[in-house]
Amino acid sequence: EELRRRAARNFEKYGTSSSSSRLVSGNYSIINKAEKEYASYFGYRDAIFFPSGYQANLGILSTILERGDTAIFDKHIHASSVKGMTMSGANFLGYNHNSMPHLAKRLKMCGHRQVAVLTESLFSMDGDLLDLGGLGKLKERCRFLAIVDEAHAFGATGHGGRGIARSVADIAVGTFGKAFGFFGAFVLLPEGFKEYLFNFSSPLIYTTTLPEAHAATAIDILEIIG
Repeated sequence: EELRRRAARNFEKYGTSSSSSRLVSGNYSIINKAEKEYASYFGYRDAIFFPSGYQANLGILSTILERGDTAIFDKHIHASSVKGMTMSGANFLGYNHNSMPHLAKRLKMCGHRQVAVLTESLFSMDGDLLDLGGLGKLKERCRFLAIVDEAHAFGATGHGGRGIARSVADIAVGTFGKAFGFFGAFVLLPEGFKEYLFNFSSPLIYTTTLPEAHAATAIDILEIIG
């Protein structure tokens, strides 16, 4: 009820549409403010909002990964992540669900190539949790880029709803559409990645951005759960 009241107030104040993509005239200051607050709250350097979780996974994976890279993925990740990998042109290998020994074998096969490991923290289809300790030990040895979908964990697990994977995740994907009770999605990033996505991620460039009222309500959500 509290979120409904705040959202209604924000949409009355700001209106219902941004009417444009971020690169045209939809890059409102309150959206940038909200993204900075999400980065800070979850312990990352930067963040960027997407209209949906599907678009977020599609957007980051099809843009950050490229031909010549290798992505190694948990076989139970979301369909949007699989689609994003496929669109990237990168090589990809699956490993048995939550099996760190099998992941270790896959990493050994890749040698010194640039590798990204894709997984979830709270798996939507199984309800089990990522083996954080095992993944962390492998990351120390193999130095891969860890991309973790925390869509089902954010708002539901961890201190203040911060999820469980910050210790291992270089990039984390969250959604407003689960525990936060809203709509849209966000991606938490290292420094420098936002500008790259901003200018090269097709699912972000060629779509109308979320309205200002969404960003204002996203900030309110942090106040509610914090």
